[in-house]
Amino acid sequence: MMYLIIGGSGSGKSVYAEELLFSLPDAGKKYYIATMQVYDEESVRRVKKHRKQREGKKFYTIEQPVHVSKALAQMDAGKKSAMLECVSNLVANEMFA
Repeated sequence: MMYLIIGGSGSGKSVYAEELLFSLPDAGKKYYIATMQVYDEESVRRVKKHRKQREGKKFYTIEQPVHVSKALAQMDAGKKSAMLECVSNLVANEMFA
């Protein structure tokens, strides 16, 4: 099953998506695919905020700002779930790489 969480910047999409993922029975190993490229102080703050949100949640983080398909090679075989954070960052990274 696939879920798409949409909303404005700072609207709580990430928190909602994390809670949804952890509420799923049989989610397996949980991966967090981070797409943010750090360019300035604002992006540093956002990355720190998201890392703090994930503390203790047992996510396996994969930093993949471009070529998201490469994240699959970094995942273990077996039952798993992945949260892609954030599609708009990924698209921008790919367009302006």
